[in-house]
Parts: sequence; C-alpha cells; structure tokens
Amino acid sequence: MLRAASVCSSARRTAPPLALPTLASVQGQARRFLQPLWGQLFHHRNQKRQCLSWDAAGRILKQLGVELHPQKTRIVHVRYGFEFLGYKIKRGYRKLHLPESKIRSQARQDALYAYPKAKSISRFMDQVRQRTKRTMPLPTKELTEGLNPLLRGWGEYYKRAHIRKLFQRLDDWVRRRIWSHRYKCWRNAGWKRLPTAQLYGGYELVRLIDLIPSLASRHS
Repeated sequence: MLRAASVCSSARRTAPPLALPTLASVQGQARRFLQPLWGQLFHHRNQKRQCLSWDAAGRILKQLGVELHPQKTRIVHVRYGFEFLGYKIKRGYRKLHLPESKIRSQARQDALYAYPKAKSISRFMDQVRQRTKRTMPLPTKELTEGLNPLLRGWGEYYKRAHIRKLFQRLDDWVRRRIWSHRYKCWRNAGWKRLPTAQLYGGYELVRLIDLIPSLASRHS
C-alpha cells in the first residue's frame, strides 16, 4: 500500500515538481484527483472546511489504493511552515525595506519560501567530510572527481529554492575542505597555492552557485 503526505498548493511555486504517489494502473486518474488536493488540504480559514477536505482526500485516495500517512499528514499554518521532500517551506516574516517595484528578485514579505531542511544540509556536509579526510591518499584531481557527483546531485535538487547565500557559504566551505586535504591542515594559504580559478577551471570542481538557473543564464 502506498502512502502519501499532503502539501499546500502555494508551495508548488517554490518547491520542485512534486512526485505524486500513484499506482501504475491508475496513474492518470490519480494525477487528476491528487493535484487539486494539494491546495484544498491547507488553504482554509476555518477548521470545519479543513476537516471536510481531509475526509474527502482520504476517501478519494482510498479508492486509488493510496492512503494518507497518519503521522506525516497534518494541518499546519504556513506561518510556522512544514517539511516536505527535504524542504522547509514557510511564509516570509521579515519586513522588506524596499518597495516591491524596486526589488528585482522574487522576494516578497508574505510569500512562501522553500529552503533545505537542516538535516539535509547536515547530511550533505557529513558526506563531503567523508570524501575529504586528510588521511585519504588521493591527488586533488581524483578528489574533485569524487566530489562532483555529490555536489551536482545535491545542488540540482535544491537549486530552485531560496539558497543563494547557502550555496555561497557551502562553496567556500568545500574549497577549504579541499585545501585542508591537500596541505594537511585547516589553516593554510590554499587560496594562494591553489587559487580558486585553478580549482574550478583546471580541476573542474562543481560550483553550487553556478547551478542556480537565474545565475547560470548570466554566465552562459
């Protein structure tokens, strides 16, 4: 029996395309039923309509051989956010000091924002640490070749979230990990002995910030 976790429709604008839980024999029918439900389960102002939508979703999914997971499906307020498929999705609360007409990005005070979960970031950093231990007898070229699939895969998954500052911070941290591996100490002059341009050019290290579509189009 497949299980599904619900999510609000507004999150579709910020999160990547959602993988709908369907059975192979009723895939087309399930898509038609499930897609409208993303918006009905959470976009209600009163508790009565929330409960009605919850019951309706359960009946429809049961007919398709899918059921809502009792622990992963819940009603939440977007102010506090919710976690879904590795993302933390919530409404922005910080006051913007510029008028919307002068903001070039899609940042809005009450808009929904998606961000990688803290556990996802921590797991990613742990995987990088495992691949860049100073005791690993690998030349820098092989080290970067082993890192690139991890960087590209993780970056491609989260590249459409609001992660520009996070990607910049992680890029800087990954460079320092590589310098630490090469020169066998954390505090070193790696930025002089192995410049950033050589690291990304000669060794072809994947740069997370370059995976963001809006920034990649500027560089192309």
